[in-house]
Amino acid sequence: MCVACDLLTGLDLDELSPLEPGAALALHLPDGNAGLGLDDAGTLHLKRLPTLGSNRHWAPAAIGAALPATFRAAREAYEGYRRAAADGRVRGDLKWQLSVPSPFTWLSRTLPPDDVAGQLDGAHQRLVQELAAFAAAVPVSDVALQWDLAAETALWESRGRDLTAGRQLAGRVLEGLIGLAGAWPAEAQLGFHLCRRDVAGATAADPLDAAQLSHLAGALLASVDRNIDFLHVPAAREASPEWFSPYARLQAWPDTELHVGLAWADDAPDAVAARIDAAKGALQRFAPAPACGERPVATRQALELALESLSTG
Repeated sequence: MCVACDLLTGLDLDELSPLEPGAALALHLPDGNAGLGLDDAGTLHLKRLPTLGSNRHWAPAAIGAALPATFRAAREAYEGYRRAAADGRVRGDLKWQLSVPSPFTWLSRTLPPDDVAGQLDGAHQRLVQELAAFAAAVPVSDVALQWDLAAETALWESRGRDLTAGRQLAGRVLEGLIGLAGAWPAEAQLGFHLCRRDVAGATAADPLDAAQLSHLAGALLASVDRNIDFLHVPAAREASPEWFSPYARLQAWPDTELHVGLAWADDAPDAVAARIDAAKGALQRFAPAPACGERPVATRQALELALESLSTG
C-alpha cells in the first residue's frame, strides 16, 4: 500500500502562533513579480521575488522542447538578480524565486490524458537533470524553487467528487513530488503552489469547500522529508468561514509559511477583507496573497488596500 494513498484524507500538524501584525509574510507572488522590482521588494518586506516573466504554468509548451529553454531563461534571469545584489540593491534575505510546473502539470497541459501516466517517469528524470545543472550553475542559497501544481490540484478535487478517481495515479504523482523535493539542495528554499487554473487559463469552478485542497497540502507536508519553506493554497470567490474550515487541520510546521490566494484583480478592498476574516476562523497563522493567474499588479493593489483597511479599522 502506498504512503501517498494513505495521506489523501489530510493531516493535523503542529499548531502555530498567530501571525504578528506587520510581519513579512503578507505578500507571496505566485505568478510573476506583479510590477515590482528588487528595490520595491525590500520596501514591502517580501521574502522572495521572481524576475522571470509569467511561467504560464497552466499551459506551457511541450516539455521536450521547452524544458532546456526554460532553464536557460532561468539562469539569465538569476544573473540579473546577482548583478543587482552586487550593486547593493537586494536586501540580504530576499530570495530569487523560480517557478516551474511539476512534471504531472506539464504533461497534463500538453498531452492527451491517456498519454500522461506513461510519460511521467521520463519527465521527472528530465526535470531532475535540469535542476541539478541549474543548482551547479548558481548559488542555490539565493533561490526559492516553487513547484506549480495545477494538475495535481485538479486531480485531488476530482477525488472529492469520485473517491475511485485517480487513486493509483495520485500515489505516483505524490511520490514524484517527494522525489523532486529530495533532489533539490537543502540550502535552497522549496515551496508548492496549489493552482486552480485549467488548461485554457480559466479558473476551475469553486469546490464546495477546501477539503481536497487541505488533503493535498497535508500530504505534501507529511511526506516531503525536508523543510517546505512555503505553501500557496487557493480560496473561493464566495468563501465563507465554513468554506475555509477544512484548512483548520492544515497546521504547517513552524517555519513553513502558509499563503492563501484570496485577492482577485477586480475585488473591492472590503471583499478581500471579508475573505481574510473568513479564513481567520480556520487558520491560526497565514498570509493573505493574490489569487493565481490574476492580473498581478491590480491584484496586489487590491490586497494591499484591504490589508491597510484592516490595520486601520
